[in-house]
Amino acid sequence: MKSLRVKVGSSFGVLVVVTIAVTVFAVSHFENLGSSVDQILRENYRSVLAAENMVKELERQENARLRYLAGDSASALVAFQKHRDQFWSWYGEAIVGIALPEEPALVETIEVVYDQYLVASDSLFRSVGAKDSAARERWETEVSAYVTDLRSINLLLLEVNQDAIHDIQRRVESLAARATRTSIIAAILALALCLLTAVYVIRTFVRPVEQLTRSVRQIGAGNLDLHVDIRTNDEVEELGREFNQMSNRLQAYEALNVQHLIAEKRKSESLVETIPNPVIVTDEDSKVLLLNQAATEALSIGENAWFGRPLADVVSDTALLDQLTHEPTRAQSASPETGPASGEGHVFAVDAATGPRYYLRRHRLVRLDDGQGLHVTVLEDVTRFKELDQLKSDLLAAVSHELRTPLTSLGMAIDLLLREVPDPITEAQRELLAAAREDQARLKKLVSNLLDLARLESGAYVPKSEPLRVQAVLDESLAPLELPFNEKGVWLDTLVEHGAQSVLGDAQHLGWVLSNLAGNALRHTPSGGRVSVRVQRDDREIHFSVHDTGSGIPPDELERIFDMFVQLKPSDETTPGSLGLGLALARRVVQAHGGRIWAENGPAAGSTFHFTIPAGA
Repeated sequence: MKSLRVKVGSSFGVLVVVTIAVTVFAVSHFENLGSSVDQILRENYRSVLAAENMVKELERQENARLRYLAGDSASALVAFQKHRDQFWSWYGEAIVGIALPEEPALVETIEVVYDQYLVASDSLFRSVGAKDSAARERWETEVSAYVTDLRSINLLLLEVNQDAIHDIQRRVESLAARATRTSIIAAILALALCLLTAVYVIRTFVRPVEQLTRSVRQIGAGNLDLHVDIRTNDEVEELGREFNQMSNRLQAYEALNVQHLIAEKRKSESLVETIPNPVIVTDEDSKVLLLNQAATEALSIGENAWFGRPLADVVSDTALLDQLTHEPTRAQSASPETGPASGEGHVFAVDAATGPRYYLRRHRLVRLDDGQGLHVTVLEDVTRFKELDQLKSDLLAAVSHELRTPLTSLGMAIDLLLREVPDPITEAQRELLAAAREDQARLKKLVSNLLDLARLESGAYVPKSEPLRVQAVLDESLAPLELPFNEKGVWLDTLVEHGAQSVLGDAQHLGWVLSNLAGNALRHTPSGGRVSVRVQRDDREIHFSVHDTGSGIPPDELERIFDMFVQLKPSDETTPGSLGLGLALARRVVQAHGGRIWAENGPAAGSTFHFTIPAGA
């Protein structure tokens, strides 16, 4: 058997040899190109640079000469001498850079003419000092002639070197073209060898590995009755034989475990069947995986028509389907109608042959080891508790209704006594009657709240749906509180943002909710504090918020304060208050309008009560 290592090594060896050969060939040609370019720079660049700079220094000398003639004698003469020295410096570079036969004569001519230019310039400067205009004109003519000659000679020196550069450039281009053709031929040969090597590698390694990969995927999909036939006379063939043995062992293992898995599945189904409450198990695609007998009976589902089907196809009643998949928001308060705000449960009704049944929905997402999720929904029958709750509501309504009439009569009697209609009364009797009237008013308010609560819970209350101006509702509901706010020294401000000026609802009851929340905020805000009422539009809802700068609400009480008979009194309050029905009534009024209500503590201090009402437009 030929080793796989030998095959791989020989294949890559061919590629390495080809790569080295092409690299050496390319490097040699590029070295030739580099030497040619270096020759251009070494032999001609210095002369070209020297000629150009001599012309520049000559121009600068001429500028200095003209400034001298114009009257700037001191600085112009210094500049003239400076550029003269720099001219001679570049002339020295031209001598060092001589590489062409024509250059010595040109360089020598530049020296001779430049000496004559300097002599003529000195004579011109002297004639200016002597104020000899005729001599000055003659020497200016000679200087101009020397400048023209020097420019011509330097240009000739440039042309000679440029012609030489062009000759070398043509040689470099010829060499580059030859190197390009040769490199292309070498690259084609190398590519052909690489293609042959690739074909050999594909036949020897890739195809067998692809066959093994496809087989592994099929086994992963559950097709265990699978074998591969690989004949490469190397380690890949040995891997194929090991793969076939693995497939045989997997088949044997599956045969041993299928019965065990079936037994465990039946055991789990039996345990679920013993649960008296309906149980629904779905996957992440909402396909039903498990229903117990209680679930099929409660939801009127056929016993054998649900496995693997979407829950929406199994439950045809869209309203019931919505209840099964409903997720309550965090802002919702706990109540028999909506369930806890944390999402632990949700109560809904299902029509049954014996009448409506009420179920508390509890949902959990269970993550399996492979990352897949199972949605487990348990429906707890709370019909008995719902009936008890209804009895409680009926009792409250009956008791409250029966108490209203005697309390009204009692109030009228106390008013008559205070007016001294039968007979005059003493001051002590007046104080007792005043206290009795306060207690009667508090009892009457309690009875009124209980009756309102009973109507809300029974569903008899249907709020009006009429267009309201939000600012008008705020003004009307908060006007009675202006005096208490002023007396306590608490600042009250309101703001209705653009887009939230109108809402559909019941003006009386929405105003009562705002008045109740603002009154509670006043009770818990110390003197010098602030209560802010804000109204804004959030998407399709009108959002009301009442913020105070008081002591805030304990975190464990944020959800409980909306229950009946729950009170949070300031530590310094000693006067008797209500029985804690205000927030419970506010919650039911908001829910009757199709909204939601919740409370939260501020980031620094105080608390904020929020409630929303559908905008209706």
